[in-house]
Amino acid sequence: LPRTQLLLPLPPIQGPTIPPPTAGRRIVGPAKDSNTSRNSGKSRSPAMGFLRKFSKQTRKLKSLLELTVSRVAIARKPRLARKSIASGDVCQLLSLGQTDRALQRVEQVIKEDNMLEALGIIELYCKCLVKKADQLDKPKECSEEVKEAAAGLIFAAKRCSDLPELQSARKILADKFGDDFTADAKVGTAVVDPMLVWKLSGDTTSISLKKKVTKEIAAENNISLDLSKSP
Repeated sequence: LPRTQLLLPLPPIQGPTIPPPTAGRRIVGPAKDSNTSRNSGKSRSPAMGFLRKFSKQTRKLKSLLELTVSRVAIARKPRLARKSIASGDVCQLLSLGQTDRALQRVEQVIKEDNMLEALGIIELYCKCLVKKADQLDKPKECSEEVKEAAAGLIFAAKRCSDLPELQSARKILADKFGDDFTADAKVGTAVVDPMLVWKLSGDTTSISLKKKVTKEIAAENNISLDLSKSP
């Protein structure tokens, strides 16, 4: 008989590696930074940063001033109409030779013209404070331009009943700038522009002013006028 051969175990057959089933198991991904996860829902838009730049009171003031600018545009229209009508009346009276009545009627022209110019100044002041609102949270450090605008609006508020938002803005400005500043502004002293004071509280019955405006209206309409005999 042949010699019996030594039988060795055969190596295992290498097949494709099959991954273990994942059902019911949680796949853990790379660790997330804790700060990133906390801040993921808190990104601030530029608008939010802008709003938080000012105090709540200043934001309210800005809104009121912006509304006042819109209100000024509305308030101009009826005043322009009244000025136009009054100017037409003056022309007609002068054409009829009724100089004395023309001098009386011209007071309305002066009144409306003054108010229109005052509205222009108020609009500029509102835009100034809106643009430089960052200074309003530190009133003592405000520029002279901002102080003049604030004082002018405080003065004008009581004399412009057709600008209701300005009344509310005045209260906030008074609170920001203090009692002494507000007291001076209300009577038109301190840094209030004398031109604004005149436009809102000047004497429109001055005979010299009435003659001057009447002459201007006559010249614009090619009406010959002699006021030498008028008082």
